[in-house]
Amino acid sequence: FVLRFACIMTIEFSEVEKHCTPNDLWLVIHGKVYDVTKFVDEHPGGGELLVESAKKEATGDFEDLGHSDDAFKLLQTFYIGDLAEADKVRLQAKIKPAAPVATPTPTPTVTPTPVPTPTPVKTVDSESSFPIILAIGAVVVGAVLAYGYFNRRR
Repeated sequence: FVLRFACIMTIEFSEVEKHCTPNDLWLVIHGKVYDVTKFVDEHPGGGELLVESAKKEATGDFEDLGHSDDAFKLLQTFYIGDLAEADKVRLQAKIKPAAPVATPTPTPTVTPTPVPTPTPVKTVDSESSFPIILAIGAVVVGAVLAYGYFNRRR
């Protein structure tokens, strides 16, 4: 019998901003929130670099340093949730380069459509449900037979 629950915590940027010290440090990279507190002292470039990346969208900082695939895998172990969609849009707007001042034709803008926050998902592996139903049925039949057997002996 398999039950799988998938629940992704959505975190607002105002909450991320509260965690900006070496003893309590959250970073936002690619719209995901990571609690890197335990890694501050182990970071090869020094914990100061991590603290400097707090309270902002740190994707550029992470990618500019050319981190390895191993570093990205390690980062995933610190994942605690996704940044709220409204905050993702707001932070992305801050890091996009400004349009040139003397543009003869207006540049069309695309407003991202917010994606609904995933809700907890329950799945049941249907192939493994049959043996459980069979076992429950066997227990019920066994209980009925035992009841009849012990009541006849009185």
